[in-house]
Amino acid sequence: MGEIILQKMKEKGLKKSQFARLLGKNRQDLDRAVFNKRSLDTEFLCEISEKLDCNFFDYINCSENDDNLKVIAKLTLEIEGENKGREMRFEFKKP
Repeated sequence: MGEIILQKMKEKGLKKSQFARLLGKNRQDLDRAVFNKRSLDTEFLCEISEKLDCNFFDYINCSENDDNLKVIAKLTLEIEGENKGREMRFEFKKP
């Protein structure tokens, strides 16, 4: 996923340090959180998607070695000014 994010950053003309500032991080933290990991927090991926105007969840798929893919996302609902946090779990299985 890091390579795809890097590609989209380049398309937008953003350097890592500039993108890190947009996310409220320093460049080293961005490298650790995005480019040097095998997985990303879904909430953070939502934020990255928003900043780069790209739905990176479209790029998620199961590899040949995966039996299934589990995505855990936190959904926050606001009802009459009160936040109600909910955790949702999605499981994608290969046909």
